[in-house]
Amino acid sequence: MPKNKYTDAHIEYLRKISSGRHTYDMAQMFNKKFNMNITEGQLKSLKSRYKIKSNVKRKRRTPNKKLFTDEQFQFIKENAVGIGNQELAKRINEKYGLLITPKQLSAWKKNHNIKSGLTGHFNKGRIPENKGQKQSEYMTTEAIEKSKATRFKVGQKPKNYKPVGTEVIASDGYWRVKVQDEGEWYDRWKLKHKILWEKENGPVPNGKILTFLDGNKLNIDLDNLKLVTRAEHLAMTRQNLRFDDPELTKVGAAIAAVSVKRYELNNRDDVQ
Repeated sequence: MPKNKYTDAHIEYLRKISSGRHTYDMAQMFNKKFNMNITEGQLKSLKSRYKIKSNVKRKRRTPNKKLFTDEQFQFIKENAVGIGNQELAKRINEKYGLLITPKQLSAWKKNHNIKSGLTGHFNKGRIPENKGQKQSEYMTTEAIEKSKATRFKVGQKPKNYKPVGTEVIASDGYWRVKVQDEGEWYDRWKLKHKILWEKENGPVPNGKILTFLDGNKLNIDLDNLKLVTRAEHLAMTRQNLRFDDPELTKVGAAIAAVSVKRYELNNRDDVQ
């Protein structure tokens, strides 16, 4: 990070708000005012460099300073099983406009006893206890007969099988369509609004996502969908630029685009 990234205005603002405030609170205020994404650790280093003191006792973050809201907590609980931290962090960031890293998510899940189930594998080279044995050598005749009723036949599908083309409202609140039987869950179930939009406009470009102008994830009319960059999506969330009125959200998106562009230009000037 270049030393001249922060202007005199940035430092002056930190001095102004430092008294009586913890570093975490200052970081939140700083990011909101300058539309930046400084972390608590970065701000702590910045305060040390410029000898900015808050004159408050050190303490752990208060309970209301949670990493995730209750809604986000529930989303993680419902989607954590069978998904790695990198993919889950990506889904959380896309859904809520956050910038959570897989490392942050891993630590948070450990603290909240949320497990993906992906670590419960057998060690490489493990030899099964019944290797080389006939079924009759490790199961009773009665157990073998009972097992026949639950064995999958060739070509048999599970009771909860959904055919390709099935549409559901998933636990994340999005309208999804099953497009294939193979692959991971997110490969098999695609967002319907994205399918419809791409049918008319082609693939969503890298670095961009679709947002709902009226905030209703089930209103998949093409007129209710707007393509924005991930940075603009994040700015709209942080600056509360989403509304029930689609026209107001369009204005909010335009404001976010200007805000992101201004931030990019300022950063480019800082590193020159």
